[in-house]
Amino acid sequence: MNNRRNIIYLAVGIVALVLFHIYLSLGGAAGLTKRDSVLDKKMLAADAISIERSCGPGVELKKTDGGWGITSPYSADADESAVAKMLDFLVACKIEERSTYTEKELAKCNLRRSDLGLDNPAVKLRISRGADCEVVHIGDRLSTTNEVYAAIGGDSCVYLLDSRVLGLVDVPAEAFRSRKLIVRESLPITMFDIKRPDGRLLRMRKSDGLWMCCGDSDSGRYSPASNLRVGEFLSCLGKIVARDFVWPVGAEGESQLVTVPMLAGYGLDTESGVTITVRDRGLPPNQVVLGDDAGDGLVY
Repeated sequence: MNNRRNIIYLAVGIVALVLFHIYLSLGGAAGLTKRDSVLDKKMLAADAISIERSCGPGVELKKTDGGWGITSPYSADADESAVAKMLDFLVACKIEERSTYTEKELAKCNLRRSDLGLDNPAVKLRISRGADCEVVHIGDRLSTTNEVYAAIGGDSCVYLLDSRVLGLVDVPAEAFRSRKLIVRESLPITMFDIKRPDGRLLRMRKSDGLWMCCGDSDSGRYSPASNLRVGEFLSCLGKIVARDFVWPVGAEGESQLVTVPMLAGYGLDTESGVTITVRDRGLPPNQVVLGDDAGDGLVY
């Protein structure tokens, strides 16, 4: 008898959800729209983003004077364009009146937020700008359209959002990670060194618009170098991007400290790798080490 009662309750719940989906696909009743878009334009200047995901590790992003960076599950430079794309989408994502449903409208269909996946959301997104903060919960997909249920801030409404939002926020930290190895976009490079595994050091310096080469940095003697070849080298260096990441990747139990044996395993220790150090006057050096052959024309 109890099993039969449970089956009836389940059937009623399924029917209610199906009817609500039909109700939404037909436009539902006129809801009270509290907002025009998911985020206000002022949030384009956000300085912190937190993403909690039900299907994997979350992501913490923070903006400083140096730009956006990943702070969790590991520390790394962030891809400014990936962060901007997400914020732009949320600001541009319009909420129409037909896509706004009040608690009363849910109750008419015998539904609660938990039935729409909003109590334990697929994604909980927190975007901050100073003391201002906006929280977005993203729940289940709507079966009849390309939309997802969402609850925003303290609004007493459930919204329908374009499901493409999931492709921008329900992603691992790697999706926000910068793949550039040498970052010198706004300032000219005035010095760089190339240190070979055998210890030999090639030092280049730009003076009065001309590149000078010092094959032995201890001698301090510089000779003219080809501006064309140096320019081609720096252009190539600026285009180098990481194809994939070996460490850190945010794996459970992953070490947060790089060790010499770890580097040596990829030919990245000081005795094995080719070290390129780019310098700008008055700024910290930017360094990349090229290690062992990884196959398919790639190196560690």
